[in-house]
Amino acid sequence: MKGTKHVAAVICVAAAVLAGCNETATAKDQQESKRGAETSTAHSVEFYTKNFAERLNAEARCKREPGMDNTKMCINVRKAVNAINAKLGMQPTYPEVGNGSR
Repeated sequence: MKGTKHVAAVICVAAAVLAGCNETATAKDQQESKRGAETSTAHSVEFYTKNFAERLNAEARCKREPGMDNTKMCINVRKAVNAINAKLGMQPTYPEVGNGSR
């Protein structure tokens, strides 16, 4: 009887450890899939022109994360910044992308 309790305890501990490992992998997978979804969802220049907080967040992310420079999201954000600067009579911050006007 004593050996059975010991085996049951070992099985419970092993199950808890394995369940914890699975949660970590799941969280990592969710983070990676969220990141992929964010980069694949590029808003328009007009959207970023009208949505100040989204524009600032996206612009900060484009500056912070290497390899994001040529994504549709970053190009549209930079065009929106240039379009706003043009409306204010200022020089473009990102002359390499234009101002998003048609």
